[in-house]
Amino acid sequence: MRKVFLYLYPVREYSDVIYKATNYDDLGLQNPFEVLNECIQKRYRQNGFEIIFIMYPDKEIYGIDVKQDDKVLYTDITFKEAIGYDIEGNKKEVTDIKYPSEEDIFNKVGKVDRIVIGGYHHSDCVRRVAEYFNERGINTLVDLDLTDLFFNRYYEDDFDIENYDLKIKKDNLMTIFVELFGVDYKAKFDEIYGSPIFQFNDEVFEEKIKKL
Repeated sequence: MRKVFLYLYPVREYSDVIYKATNYDDLGLQNPFEVLNECIQKRYRQNGFEIIFIMYPDKEIYGIDVKQDDKVLYTDITFKEAIGYDIEGNKKEVTDIKYPSEEDIFNKVGKVDRIVIGGYHHSDCVRRVAEYFNERGINTLVDLDLTDLFFNRYYEDDFDIENYDLKIKKDNLMTIFVELFGVDYKAKFDEIYGSPIFQFNDEVFEEKIKKL
């Protein structure tokens, strides 16, 4: 069985938006990239997953330790084409923003039995790629802990470096949704996280992922 952990677009520009918003040093928190790299190692490399990073051809990997057996694959578009602002800093029209081809990524990854996806951004590019794999019959899971949500999650007491616990993640999200949406929290949660790529409704898969 071929298992892959796919991490999307670890470029400095994406991480800086989140990283610079919180002064981790003043809060006495461990450097988030150290924890992120440890998570990838313990959750996936040590459990028989191939590690593949997807990058823009005009950017270098930032914050990630790429090991000898890891693969780096490149998108069919540049970061300049994907970013929401032009060279002068003006916001682009939605129609002018390009996304990497999900089909191209799927073909470059090759035949796979199970894929777990992380990276930037969980509600946009990560979701698009995950949905593409899932629709083609691949056992697909988004590890939300290792998306852009990671930076506001890794220092919490119940964060487990070695395991992605679907129950804990769902409970945490539900708590947030109750605060944000009140009595409508469940409908809103299902709207955003009801897709099978998140596996929140699959109890059998919950048991499987805990045993990875």
